[in-house]
Amino acid sequence: MQHVWSPARILPLAALVVAGITGLTGCGAIGGLVSSPTSAIYPTYKDFAAEAAKLADTSWIPDDATDIRIKYHQSRPGTLLTFHTEKGLAEGACTTGPRPTPPDLNDTWWPTEVPKDVFLCKDWSVFQAFGNYYGETQIAPR
Repeated sequence: MQHVWSPARILPLAALVVAGITGLTGCGAIGGLVSSPTSAIYPTYKDFAAEAAKLADTSWIPDDATDIRIKYHQSRPGTLLTFHTEKGLAEGACTTGPRPTPPDLNDTWWPTEVPKDVFLCKDWSVFQAFGNYYGETQIAPR
């Protein structure tokens, strides 16, 4: 039996192919409009200072902080950060309380378990784990 490809059969098939290609291209175009997260590592607080100016108030981070990592999206609120310090958190800059709602971010360096009670430092919730401090905020970078 011979199959005959008439225009009545080819046109719907061609329309499906064009729609599929357009749909895939559209997803790629939309993906380009949605920003990917910004991640950075700063060896010292001095190196981090310019970035800190873009974030919610970080005056509670001691000036001896090292290995500072951050992650945020430009297009939505929330920032994660971690650092190491020998001094501890700035004296009197934080209180303790229940952890607020975390931002919708994650990274491989972020602990899988976060305590229910944290340090509340300005607009940040902060906790200590693995010899480092971890902070999160719902405030978007400037």
